[in-house]
Amino acid sequence: MALITHPFSRVFGGLAVLLVLAACATDPHPEWQAPRLQEHPLAGTVHDVQRDRSLSPARLRARMRNADFVLLGEKHDNPDHHALRLALLEPMLAEGEVVLLSMEMLTGRQQARIDALDPELAGMDARLNEALGWESGWHWPFYRPVLQAVLARPAVRLKAGNIDTEEVMSIYRGEPAEATSGTLDEALLGQLHDDIRESHCGQLPDDQIPAMVRIQQARDHAMAQSLRDGGASVGARVLIAGNYHVRNDVGVAAYLPDDADVVTVAFLEVEEGKQTPEAYLSPGEVPPWDYVWFTPATEEEDYCAGFQ
Repeated sequence: MALITHPFSRVFGGLAVLLVLAACATDPHPEWQAPRLQEHPLAGTVHDVQRDRSLSPARLRARMRNADFVLLGEKHDNPDHHALRLALLEPMLAEGEVVLLSMEMLTGRQQARIDALDPELAGMDARLNEALGWESGWHWPFYRPVLQAVLARPAVRLKAGNIDTEEVMSIYRGEPAEATSGTLDEALLGQLHDDIRESHCGQLPDDQIPAMVRIQQARDHAMAQSLRDGGASVGARVLIAGNYHVRNDVGVAAYLPDDADVVTVAFLEVEEGKQTPEAYLSPGEVPPWDYVWFTPATEEEDYCAGFQ
């Protein structure tokens, strides 16, 4: 599972979002936007990982409503992941069940801009983008709908989840932060180390991997802290981030209170030859996610080509 952020160019219009949302409510085979493997038997199914059974999107929404923290993943460039996730969130937002929403795509330096946002910007595409100082590496049309939905509800706090480039560089040059030290045991740190190596196609020098592990931990800790900033308000605190960040074992959930009710949902692309949910889940004591929603896949891309 790649930890790398890639730039994206596929257009994801509001009309397409509405079509997918309507289809999800009435049809198990929505108008998919990702072009590959649309007829795969798992495409469109939701799997309860811990109970090893399928469930309906409505049951998943009901489970999310009762949670303290809801961590919603994505493969950043898959439009279906963004549309399905919005379909989960909009009813909760409409019914006042979300008190805070944090995003990996926003960093601490943007929080002042976020706090100063005028709710009237919810209907203004270009002005909202400019007011946020949105980073161009995150494909704006993918994230605009959820930002507009949150901004239209002033009772919901919008939080920046990620750390700034300056902090990344400081961590890269320094030692493990006290806030993350000891959170992951040796086995989990080893897994994180191996996953970072794999996500960089084995081309990252060995002496750089410990720093990358520290940075990954710092990002996850920052996202967890952003979720805990919602005060005493009753309701779900929601995170939008990549699938790896929303893992139960080595992701953001590891930095949340042990007694919290946390729900993690990954959106995974189906693959040729993998016909069962188990084929997508690494065996382990801690399931990587609580729920997995399978979708068609985007165009194949050799992410390792840039490392050669």
